[in-house]
Parts: sequence; C-alpha cells; structure tokens
Amino acid sequence: MQNAATLTSHWADVVSKVTGLIDLDATALATKALIRKREIRSGEMLLRLALAYGPGGLSLRAAAAWAGVIGLAEMSDTAVMKRVRNACEWLGEVAGALLHGDARSRTVAAILPGRRLRIVDGSVITQPGSSGTDWRLHATYDPAGSRFAAASSSMNQPGPPRWQSSWLPRTI
Repeated sequence: MQNAATLTSHWADVVSKVTGLIDLDATALATKALIRKREIRSGEMLLRLALAYGPGGLSLRAAAAWAGVIGLAEMSDTAVMKRVRNACEWLGEVAGALLHGDARSRTVAAILPGRRLRIVDGSVITQPGSSGTDWRLHATYDPAGSRFAAASSSMNQPGPPRWQSSWLPRTI
C-alpha cells in the first residue's frame, strides 16, 4: 500500500507530466480503453487506477478498495480487472509518449558531456554462388544526429579496412 500512497501524494506532478505529452481522454476514447463513463469517467482516473494496481503493487481487490477509500470509484475487483485489461493498448501509448518525451530531453550531449558517440559496423556481402566474402561495408552512425557519419565499401582484401571516419578526440 506504500507505493499507492506515494502515487496519491505525487499525483498532481504525475498528471502534469503525462498530460503535457499526451491527451489522456482523447487517446483513451480512441483506443477504446474508456467506453462507458460510469465509475471511471476520464483518462486520468483510469491511469490512476492502472498505476495503483500495476506499479503500485496492489492486488485487484486492494485496488478496488483503495479506489473507494480515496473517492476515485466504487467498483469490484472484477471491474478493476476489466478496466485495466481493456486499457493495455492505451497504456502502451501513454508509456510510448513518456519515453519519447524523455528521449527528446536527454541528448547524448547531456549524457556524455564533451564526448561524441559513434556506432561502427563492418558487414560482409557475398555474391550468390560465392564461397566467401566479396565486399565489406563499413558504416559509422551518429545517434545524436540520427544520421550516418560515414559509409564506404571495399572489395575483400587482406589487411586493415581502407576507410576513414571523422574520429575526433573524446569520441566513444
């Protein structure tokens, strides 16, 4: 019950963050997570119930009792189960909006100040009927810029790859 109590004390902060990224009511209606507005009348109420049950650590019966105690809704444990089950797609959209919003605010520059991140791949290409590697493809991807920084191909030749990339000091 501790997690559900924490959720209650910080609910205004949770709602302001989530509603800044996604329209809870519109998406709940669009995904059919909220069909008949009887006990649970809004996306915010449904999100609160789902968070109390899932991450809040409450059982279905305890979530139903908790909802009644805080004045959210008077419902049975079966009703809680049906509401949360119907909200799966919608909860995925809410989670996706939160992850997308977090990714926009967390740039590589903020995570690795003063450094550049590069992802380097060396793939091989084989022609049909060939018994070995015919070509090598070398690519460098810059995730911060969402683009390839360098790409080249070469015939399979012994020795180190003959390609270059813009490697600067403090590149990871």
